[in-house]
Amino acid sequence: PNPAFTTSTLSASATTSDDDGDTVSVSFAWTIDGVAAAGTDVLTDPVLRGNVVDVTATPFDGRVYGGSISTTITVANSAPSVALEVSPTAPVAGVDDLVCVVTASDPDGDTLSTSISWTVNAGPWAGASGTTNLPGDTISAADLSAGDEWNCTLTADDGSDSTTASSAVVTIGS
Repeated sequence: PNPAFTTSTLSASATTSDDDGDTVSVSFAWTIDGVAAAGTDVLTDPVLRGNVVDVTATPFDGRVYGGSISTTITVANSAPSVALEVSPTAPVAGVDDLVCVVTASDPDGDTLSTSISWTVNAGPWAGASGTTNLPGDTISAADLSAGDEWNCTLTADDGSDSTTASSAVVTIGS
């Protein structure tokens, strides 16, 4: 694939022909940053963001090796992965705090910075928010009114790419 990511399966294929009509086999040789790597038509060694991966294909018709061809790709940054929900899913006004429960990770292992925002009744929440697990992830039960509809939005940034996701809307009960 181009671009390739740390989670990509890197594979190679080659189309061959032989003037004599012989069956042609192809061997593949992989390198990562110039160092030999394991794999046949699929690279089996792990890659990191920024690695330069090269694969060389060499044909053989049983008697003569043909000319080798190579291709190179640099492993790109993977954007963060984000999932979130508001807890509890059936909050009661004045009783339950709302918490934006976040699961965020980065396939490259980069440190993430996060920001959370809230909407109430489809408009931005301008009031205070607290911290349960992440800054801004909690709205106090005292700020909730029956019938209000709330959701949270999270942006996770790995320094190169960011991902934004929003929770489902929860309605405050009485």
